[in-house]
Amino acid sequence: MNNLYVFAIGGSGERVMKSLVMMLASGVSIGAKRLIPVFVDNDVQSEALTSCQALISYYNSNPKTNKTGNVGLHFLCNNSGLNATASFAHVDISEPILLNVAGNQIGTLDSIIGQLNIKDPAQDSLDEEKNLLFTKDDLNMPLNVGFVGNPNIGSVVLNSLSLNSTDFQAIYQNVGINDGVFVIGSLFGGTGAAGFPLIINKFKALPQNACPLLGGVAVLPYFNVSTANSSGQQPPINTQKYNVDSGTFSSKTRAALMYYDEYMRNMDYMYYVGDNKFRSTYSSSVGGSGQKNPYNVIELMAAESVLNFSFADSNKPNNVVYKMPVGDFNGTEGTLANVSSIRNKDLKKALVKFQIMKYMFESPDFLKWGIDQKHEYVVDIKFTDQMLSAANDDNRLNNYPQAWCLRKFFDAWNTWMSDLGNARKVKRQFAISSNVAKGVTRDNISEKFFADNKYGIAKTETHKEGGFFGVGGKQVVGAKSPEIEDAMLEAYRSLKIDKATAASSTALSTLMIIISKALDNVLNNNCDL
Repeated sequence: MNNLYVFAIGGSGERVMKSLVMMLASGVSIGAKRLIPVFVDNDVQSEALTSCQALISYYNSNPKTNKTGNVGLHFLCNNSGLNATASFAHVDISEPILLNVAGNQIGTLDSIIGQLNIKDPAQDSLDEEKNLLFTKDDLNMPLNVGFVGNPNIGSVVLNSLSLNSTDFQAIYQNVGINDGVFVIGSLFGGTGAAGFPLIINKFKALPQNACPLLGGVAVLPYFNVSTANSSGQQPPINTQKYNVDSGTFSSKTRAALMYYDEYMRNMDYMYYVGDNKFRSTYSSSVGGSGQKNPYNVIELMAAESVLNFSFADSNKPNNVVYKMPVGDFNGTEGTLANVSSIRNKDLKKALVKFQIMKYMFESPDFLKWGIDQKHEYVVDIKFTDQMLSAANDDNRLNNYPQAWCLRKFFDAWNTWMSDLGNARKVKRQFAISSNVAKGVTRDNISEKFFADNKYGIAKTETHKEGGFFGVGGKQVVGAKSPEIEDAMLEAYRSLKIDKATAASSTALSTLMIIISKALDNVLNNNCDL
């Protein structure tokens, strides 16, 4: 497909989008030329929204057009001046489109309905219908934190405002049959449950020769919220009055699914993810900057649904195709799902490759060692110790802004992986490796990845131990060395770089290509994925 428009609705949609961006940063491919994120959320202070926007800026920042000079990961990996690119962050992500009409600018549902252009004789009929459909609490509920479990209110607001906005109309008029539209939203809240059918049915109304491939992932309940307010402050709305209670999540989801079954039968691919067994409990915070839910493996699975959809057959199916989660991150409470549990081989390789790349910058036994030893793969491209320090220290970024995206993504990656594997935050855990860089060396790094054997992802080989002058001893099975140093030298030499013309301004971009090519060889030859 050409363009893949991904509509992230509400907090759950934005958290799934964050995991999707992390996956794309690691080097995962999509079956589209360009991904266009579209956010739908009336809670403009949402932490999920602002942190996702920041993450996309780490990916997208172009020093040629921004005032800061900060280099995004996509630009870094694609602008070395060589006839080669790194695999990291190679997908083209457009600047996000925000269909976010700030709730504090809307007023209340009552004011929206009152703004409709209706002649006075019909006003009495309108008031009767309004009072029949909505309670006084509904009509006067503040909308500055979204629709908090009230999709009946959200559907009116989104249909009246967000889907009539200039930005949405621009998408609607430019989308084509060779594009894809994918919607991410939870069914147990307010914004996602309301926006999902509105967006799908809006595009389905296009002529058949202009209608894009339509898909979506319905996020079923996967966490609970505590009754206590974690901030200790008065919440922005009365949570009891407006039924913000995880005890109602399942009933709200069933109601949404019944509605979708009746009114969304014409979409092409529908995915479902959720967790009915091991739901984590998050602190209560109704919208705003205080809603800092940790990353959850269900969000990772939902993000993988986007990847799966992007490679779907462009020939539209005759009926909606229902798909269960395409990921396999299963486990039981308190257990750790790991590398071996990922069925998507491209995703598995990309996550491992990014983790090793991060270790290479952070651990003194890799790039730091290469600089100290004056190896040609760093010296000849003019990569210096000061540049390496900038990638690992916020205080030194001003000296080398090309490293900005790496520093930001390393921090984001650490948080992502820490949350996914933290038993105190999530009941169903996932991790690919030990996040403790201490002790990681050139010889053992492939053993540091969690897999179903004691050697991690390393291939095994047999060697002899003991004996005397080659006589006697016993055959022992052990991990094969990853041989990263040899792979780095081979990758550098294969690029045939003219060291006389190599520039320090492109040193980091060139190094990212060398690392990418080297790790491809390491993972293919010395590791078992």
